[in-house]
Amino acid sequence: MLRVLDPSASTLPTNHEEPRAPSHKLMLLPDLIYQQILTLVNSTNPSKLVRHFQSFPHPADADILSPYATPLNHVIYKTRRYTTSAIHSGNGTISFKTVDEFLAFGKIESM
Repeated sequence: MLRVLDPSASTLPTNHEEPRAPSHKLMLLPDLIYQQILTLVNSTNPSKLVRHFQSFPHPADADILSPYATPLNHVIYKTRRYTTSAIHSGNGTISFKTVDEFLAFGKIESM
């Protein structure tokens, strides 16, 4: 049985067809980001490698990394909630110190 490492995605294609997005708010990861995540996951547990979803054929007991992810719209850090500016412009604006110790401001575009 194939195990897809994404509990919200029920199946992946069994041949070389394009995967279909599950019906809820998941997005297809860009290839570079997907490869970086796969490399990170495999470097943390080299005894049980996770396979690329397009590496066909999959062995029966394979762990497969889904190409879909749920985008983050907010994070909580030290009791403060930070949100992307597209969701909430007030919580999406931050102040920070530059390398030269100047106070600067910006918007959180994505997470």
